[in-house]
Amino acid sequence: MATKKKDKSSAEKELKAAVKKLRSQLAAAEKSAQKWKSRAKAYQSDAAGAKAELAAVRRRLDKAAASATKWKGRAKSAGRTSAAPAAPVVEPSHDSDPALEAVPVPVPGAAPDDSWTVTRLRAEARARGVAGYSRKTKVQLLDDLRAGGT
Repeated sequence: MATKKKDKSSAEKELKAAVKKLRSQLAAAEKSAQKWKSRAKAYQSDAAGAKAELAAVRRRLDKAAASATKWKGRAKSAGRTSAAPAAPVVEPSHDSDPALEAVPVPVPGAAPDDSWTVTRLRAEARARGVAGYSRKTKVQLLDDLRAGGT
């Protein structure tokens, strides 16, 4: 009977030792899992920041592409208009019709005035890079063009 008690107590000790070993392994595994969770959280944060930065870069790229397209269009239209001969400035003579003398003749590089049509004012605003020229009235265009320089 004594050997059975010994066997039982030694088996119990072995089981307790095995449980203790498994618990320490479990604690190490949980510690390792916690490290991986914190790394994963950091990577998610980095990914979110990179995603936001990528979106901002894409917006800037789209804006730059639109601007480049706009400037290419302006360069093409400027190339066409510069190739065309400039409209001659007609000096009124004394023997010309008085009705024609009342119509102002546009002078290249002249400041816009009330005699300019809305179409011509918009073309000048486009050439000078005035924003929103297509929605402005004649008075607003005149004010912006006069304030903007020449």
